[in-house]
Amino acid sequence: MTYNINIDESSQKKIIVEALKTMICNNNPEPQAIYLCNQLDDASCIADCLEEMYKQIRQHHNEGL
Repeated sequence: MTYNINIDESSQKKIIVEALKTMICNNNPEPQAIYLCNQLDDASCIADCLEEMYKQIRQHHNEGL
């Protein structure tokens, strides 16, 4: 099943993270669910940082051409 949600990219990411957290909480006992949700938050932050770094590197590269 595919959903085509026409909203900006950062909002889509937040919705996906929240949906995953809901699935984690529904399928895991409490202490493990909290741990996994925290891990997901950390991974989301790292992904955002890597994306920002990529944009900056790409911009710097394009300015040098």
